[in-house]
Order: sequence, then C-alpha cells, then structure tokens
Amino acid sequence: MQRWTRASLVVMLGLVLVVGSTVPTAAQQPTPVDVFVGFRSRPGQAEEALIRQASGRVRHRYTIVNAIAARLPSTALQALRNNPNVTVVEPDIEVRAIHINATDSQKEVKNAWGVDRLDGEVLHTAGKTGSGVRLAIVDSGSGPHQDLNIASENRLGCIGQPCKQGSGSGYDDDNGHGSHVAGSAAAKAGNTEAPYGGVVGMAPGATLISLKVLGADGGGSYSDVVAALEWLVNTGGGTLGGTLQVANFSLGSSGDPGVTVKAAFDKAYNNNILIMAAAGNSGNRAGRGDNVIYPARYESAVAVAATDTSDKRPSWSSTGPAVDLAAPGVSIWSTTKGNDGYGYMSGTSMATPHASGAAALVAASGVCSSHTCVRERLLSTANSLGPENHYGRGLVDPLEATGTGSLETHK
Repeated sequence: MQRWTRASLVVMLGLVLVVGSTVPTAAQQPTPVDVFVGFRSRPGQAEEALIRQASGRVRHRYTIVNAIAARLPSTALQALRNNPNVTVVEPDIEVRAIHINATDSQKEVKNAWGVDRLDGEVLHTAGKTGSGVRLAIVDSGSGPHQDLNIASENRLGCIGQPCKQGSGSGYDDDNGHGSHVAGSAAAKAGNTEAPYGGVVGMAPGATLISLKVLGADGGGSYSDVVAALEWLVNTGGGTLGGTLQVANFSLGSSGDPGVTVKAAFDKAYNNNILIMAAAGNSGNRAGRGDNVIYPARYESAVAVAATDTSDKRPSWSSTGPAVDLAAPGVSIWSTTKGNDGYGYMSGTSMATPHASGAAALVAASGVCSSHTCVRERLLSTANSLGPENHYGRGLVDPLEATGTGSLETHK
C-alpha cells in the first residue's frame, strides 16, 4: 500500500508539472507593438476590421497615405505581411523634441537676439509681419502664454510612446519645448518688460497654429506626426483651398521612420505646405559625418542647422548634405510653459522657428505665390557662412528674401 501511494504521488506530480507548463504566463503573452500597416488602396472599414481580427487596436486611419497606425500583438505581424492587400508593416518609432539646455556661460542677456540678428525689427517696422500666413508648430503644444496668440490648436492622437498620456490631457504645453519654439517663430510681445520679457517672434503677424504630438517628457510617435500632417492638409492644404502654410518640425529621430512617414511628408509638401525641420543636435566638433536626422533628411523638408552669436556652427549642430539653411540656435530666450514663463534653450530646434518665421514673412510679402517659390527665395538669398554640409546655403536672410534689403547692409 505504501509503494502504491508513492507511485501514485509521482504520477500525480508529473501530471501537475505537465499541466502547469501549458498554462500561459504573463511573460508568454505576445508583445504589443505599434506599427504602420500600408494597404494597396485607401483603407476603410474592412481594413480596420482586419486589424481588429488580429487582436489589434486602430490608432489612426489616414487619408493622405494608404495606411493605418495600429497597436498589434507581435505574433500577428507576419500574417498581415502575407495578406495580398497589405504593402508594408513597419514600426511606428519614437520621435522626440530636440534641444540642449543652455549653460550660464552661454546665455545671452539680450532679449530675442536671434530675431535681432535677422533684423526682425527692420522687417516689422516695414510692415512685414507674416500676416495672413498659417504657421503651424508641430510639437508639445504651445502655451497658454501672454505672448502667444494661438489661432487654432489640436491634440493629435495618443501622446507619447507607447501611448503615454503625459501630465496634461488637452492642448496645453506640459513640456515647454513647443512654447519656446512658438515664441521664436511668432510671439507678439504681450509683456514689454525687457530684457526678460516681451519676446518678439520672427513673424508676429502670422496665424499661429499649435498641433500637439509630444508629451510631457518630450516624446511621441510618428503616427501622431502623420496625423498632424493630415490635419494640415485637410484644413488648409492645396486640396481644400490652397492657403499657403508653413509647418515647423523641431523634432525628429536618428532612425528612419519608414516609407509611410516619408510618403506623408511628401504628400503634405505637394499640398502647398512648406516643411521646415530641425537638422538635429548630433554633430561633432570636427564637423565630420552625415548625421542629419529625420524628417529633415527628406527632400520635402528644409533642414535647418544652428548658428551662435558669431554666425558659427556650434559643435552639436548636425552636418551632412541634407542641410539647407542655418539660423540662430544658441542660448535663445523665448516663451516657455506657463502664462508668463520665459527661458533659454539651445538646439537646431531653436534655429528652425527662426527660419520658419522668415518663411512666413516671405510668403506674406507678395514676392511669391507658392511654397516652392518661398523655399527657393530662402535658399537663393541666404548668406554663405562656410561649408554647405555645415550651413547649407547659409544664414537665412529674410530682408533680402522679402525684397526689403539684406542682412549684410544692416549688420
């Protein structure tokens, strides 16, 4: 009897081990991944159903590209790739705000020196303020701030990667980066207490639009960036009235976000939207290498590098053949989060809104009737500063580009 009991226990223990090994654990569950799923034609209800049948969740269904952004179990990806109606399944990678905190030794007491270097006051006195041009800041939100008059704002999708909501649930900037960028582009100087207030942007008369795609930590996903591009196209691009728009992207990634994202930027550019993008802060002291980030690397974007108060490239400003223009980007004083917040930031993120504001000035000046003309005016009138892989065509010159004079005569 005792032998039989021991044998039985051994058999029972074996059964428990076998059965126990078949029970799924948390570690065995498929990893959820964020992806773009491209289709041969514009996706509709049937394509959304295909995602849900694969236990996925649709984040965006786009109209400017034939794609859906979705969160799916990793085990479902191969079956989707095998579907004859699917053209591509690629990762929806992280995109980030790109700036460098200015040290005390770098800080400039002079208020808005970048706008001053580009003779913003001369232009504004001449009545060139960018009035009538839509200038979109695709970033972490903008304001509310006493110097920022936001004409339109939108929060696009799930903020952060992967789908973090951030500390704010609406349009407001809970990081500070987007507000800083917006200030250099189009602040109106509601507070006149110099030198630590009253920030004036390059194009204070432009219609400022804030599209929030980054969270409190400065991170987001390209799926929301594509949603911002779609919003711009569908609310004023060439297909719906032809209003000229300038869109500022002081964000990016070192990794290639794939064919879906590239197609979306190309589509936006082809719909009368001038895309201005930060070249990146991945440069080195020697200025060697090709380290321009995305989306600035795209042909459809104008890649903007940074300069300091001596019109020199800071060591961190990215270099490479994709660089198109340069603009002030070191120790820039501008608006930050909070109604009366101001602060210093450095980076090609700060250079880009100076160039975007200049583009708005050109667009409103009457010398151009298309975004391609504005782009060419900015490039052809820039002041050469040195190697094109460092500075592109050179320092942006809104005076000459608008037919008002030139920086060289006012320097």
